[in-house]
Amino acid sequence: MTSEQLYRALLKLYPASFRAEYGTLMAQVFRDQHRDVLRESGKVGLARLWLRTFADLFMTIPKEHLEARKRRPVMSSNTPSQLPNKMERFTQRARRAINLAQEEAQKFHHAYIGGEHLLLGLLREGEGVAGYVLRQLGVQEEQLEGAIKNTATPGDKSEGYSFGPGTKQSLEFADVEARSLKHNYIGTEHLLLGLLRAPKSNVVSILTQLGLCEETVRQKVYDTLANSPSQRWQHSLPPTDEPEA
Repeated sequence: MTSEQLYRALLKLYPASFRAEYGTLMAQVFRDQHRDVLRESGKVGLARLWLRTFADLFMTIPKEHLEARKRRPVMSSNTPSQLPNKMERFTQRARRAINLAQEEAQKFHHAYIGGEHLLLGLLREGEGVAGYVLRQLGVQEEQLEGAIKNTATPGDKSEGYSFGPGTKQSLEFADVEARSLKHNYIGTEHLLLGLLRAPKSNVVSILTQLGLCEETVRQKVYDTLANSPSQRWQHSLPPTDEPEA
């Protein structure tokens, strides 16, 4: 059994509804982490990765089962659609940003992956549309880290790392944004738009601290896509690709 197969088997311990929404993405992120750690740190790094992974899984699984019992289906025109295969449509850059978001949560000693961590992950990823937009608007890593410190509350690392409510909403709304633009992939630009739209995310508040409003960021994303050199954003893209910024 490969490491990825073992990880996917462990994911079956999560509630079915959680697996349908996030299982594929989590497996892809783990696969990318496994590849990077093996290349950079070898077997010692892999041992640390598995220790952290086991701790995260077995601390977050009970919480997700509790959330699943509390959750009630709500039908609303503002609620993103539930699409079982949408996580497979995330680009490599989007998955890399989510990977970096987890690293940021660990660095800040936060017990969750919040919208603020994903925003910093998008900026650090650097090659996608979202990172380009944020840099063009003057957002710098040091400033963003300072705003996060002023906004977020450190948690107990032993609780494990799971997506916070705002991040879950953002991932759902990213899918809505992609479909509204008639894109069959979910890239960093859609993640950024999803963060702006999610009511439970604190990203808009953080951007306000940096002197930016939601509409300014949103319009910059649209302008960047419209001015993409190859105009490839207007067409179907494979999950491994994304328009050039």
